[in-house]
Amino acid sequence: MIKELVFHIGDPKCGSSSIQQVLYDRAWTCDSVTLEAPAEINGAGLANALKQKDKPRRRKKEFAKKQAWICDTEADFGVLSSEFYANSNPQDLQQALHEFLPSHAATTRVIAYVRPHAGWVVSAYSTRVKTGRFTGTLSQFTKRICVRPFLYYQPRFDAWQKVFADRFTLRPFIGSALWRGDATADFFHQVLKGAEFSVEKLASHNKSLTLQELSAMRIVQAELIALQVPAFLRLSFGGAIGRKLAQLRRQTGPNLRLDRKNAERINATFRADAMALDAQFFDQPLMEIAMDEALEKASATLQSLEAQDHYRAVSIQEMRNIGAEVAKLILESPQAWRSDYQAHKRGVPVDQVLMMNKSDRANADAVWMLLHQLIQIMTKGGALKGVQNRG
Repeated sequence: MIKELVFHIGDPKCGSSSIQQVLYDRAWTCDSVTLEAPAEINGAGLANALKQKDKPRRRKKEFAKKQAWICDTEADFGVLSSEFYANSNPQDLQQALHEFLPSHAATTRVIAYVRPHAGWVVSAYSTRVKTGRFTGTLSQFTKRICVRPFLYYQPRFDAWQKVFADRFTLRPFIGSALWRGDATADFFHQVLKGAEFSVEKLASHNKSLTLQELSAMRIVQAELIALQVPAFLRLSFGGAIGRKLAQLRRQTGPNLRLDRKNAERINATFRADAMALDAQFFDQPLMEIAMDEALEKASATLQSLEAQDHYRAVSIQEMRNIGAEVAKLILESPQAWRSDYQAHKRGVPVDQVLMMNKSDRANADAVWMLLHQLIQIMTKGGALKGVQNRG
């Protein structure tokens, strides 16, 4: 049986994907203590079941799976990781532990990472554009976030601390404050309680898209939305684009920067929260300094994410056409694309990926072909001359 359970609850945009990839690939070594994680790329199933109080059978089923894993696994530490816990009620998790995993209820640790407010806004906006969850401007996104509770960090993490006390650890997602300057290394340092370890350096699959690429994704995702492709399928298509672009190790122009007006809005809204978080958890003004740095580094004006400022008109139309073709294919066989993407994401061997019927295989292959055509336009064939110097 696993001796001590550790829940990694995010936050989103705080290196969760990299941590989860290392856990999934078993890409760590430690000679003095043992650590295990379930064979899943992201524990979203359990995290979502925890929040669905109206589905008690699902909660029981998901926790039963983890109970079996805990009982059948010999390790000093067991990690359950998902950023989907970020919006969970900590009391719900504690109650579930007492109900389903009583032998670990009193010892389970919770680890979270928190990103400075301004950095989170830019990163979250880019991800939402990429995955089709938001197609508006950065100003519209900032205005929306400033009236929602998620970025009021101190009350949210205070609730976790009140429930789990000294078994709750909050770490700043700031390079200079992390163990070895890296969130993944810092995470293993926390989980293993300082034991010596090494982590294999894995390629990042979650790099930020450039201005040019984001403007293209706004065009493509708008097409998918107009043709009523469900959100979870838009998310997987955007995720596949991001992973493929990351593998190219390319640079097609500047990244998105916060502009002065939006930086000032974030500062006015969240500075008090940054100071309260520093005082309660960090004993130094880490989040406040990050707020000041965001103001100093902000661009004078809002950068353009309008496709016509980055691509030729013919290229924009080609991207719209590809979006329409992708929508048609995905809607014809949504499970084919979704399953194939998930298999690629998990690194499932090719012979297993090919174990689908001929029609679904052809459908998924056609989506991948269009995806590669889109990337070709986004990175090489469609940009306006000199666009790399913009922003």
